[in-house]
Amino acid sequence: MPEISDAQLAVYKQTTDLMEALYADKEHSLSFKKMVKAKIPGARIPELDIGEQIVEPIRTELVEANAKVSALTERLDKMQKDREDADLDGKFRTALTSTQQKYKLTDEGMSKVMDVMKARQLADPEAAAALYLRDLPPVKPAGGPGYLPQNIDMFGSQQGEKAEEKVRSLHNNPMNFFDNEVREILSDPQYAAA
Repeated sequence: MPEISDAQLAVYKQTTDLMEALYADKEHSLSFKKMVKAKIPGARIPELDIGEQIVEPIRTELVEANAKVSALTERLDKMQKDREDADLDGKFRTALTSTQQKYKLTDEGMSKVMDVMKARQLADPEAAAALYLRDLPPVKPAGGPGYLPQNIDMFGSQQGEKAEEKVRSLHNNPMNFFDNEVREILSDPQYAAA
């Protein structure tokens, strides 16, 4: 056996005492054993060797379970968002339909309302319809020939003596007034047969 000096023996004894103390220490034992295993991979440390054999399959299962849980959570979140979107879409379509009926808009008018909603970033179809209708030029009344009289002179005040006589005739003898009016209309050359 080789001989070592007392100083070397003292260093050796301090080192072994330190290693045994760290190996048995409750607070630092596991981290010390992991450092030894990392530095010397072939070192046999039962706590780590057996632990890895047991923990590794559990760790693998835990990772797989976490992946499944995360996938299911993501799927449930997506389903809930889709359902909420469908509810919102249904409410939005209902709002669009009621707006179209309320303002009596055509499909073309509703597409222009949608353009206003996009341009002004509005979420309310009714507000967009009101803005769209406000900006439309006023509708001119239809002109041209009509079947109703263009001048209503109910009491004949604008037509003079002849009109007063016709009104008196209408009130006194309606059948005679009718006959006279038909005769006058038929005698007009415009209505005469060619």
